[in-house]
Amino acid sequence: MPTTTPISKLTRGQLVALAASGHLSLVNGKITRTEKASRAGARSATRERREAVLSDVTDFFGTVRGQASRFWSVKPTSGNSASAPGIISFVSASREDILWSLKRLETDGLARQIGVLRGQIVEASAVNNFQRRWVHSVPAVEDEISDDQ
Repeated sequence: MPTTTPISKLTRGQLVALAASGHLSLVNGKITRTEKASRAGARSATRERREAVLSDVTDFFGTVRGQASRFWSVKPTSGNSASAPGIISFVSASREDILWSLKRLETDGLARQIGVLRGQIVEASAVNNFQRRWVHSVPAVEDEISDDQ
């Protein structure tokens, strides 16, 4: 139950709940936030930031540009047929947050990892992390334009 509300603005019930959970303590007669509260706040901020990045990566994957490449890397890569554009070039976020988002998309069945070894696509488990790429699990839908429009 982390909160950023100033201690002076908390109700008695909130003070009791935060103290019982170890987020507040009494130091020299003054109520202060504990290290546990700081860590909880940092986790909450990370979770919010990553959810925003997940939204951005999901939106990017749904665009024409996001669907254009056969496979993607987190950062741009080079070297023969293993080169792949980097999502980090299109989504403003850290490598770790983009990777977390891609793994969430993988869990949701919208993306999957592949390996690229000597120009051949192989199972991701057969390669190291630098040879892994991400592909869409759902193929792109071609825009259909009817003659009526």
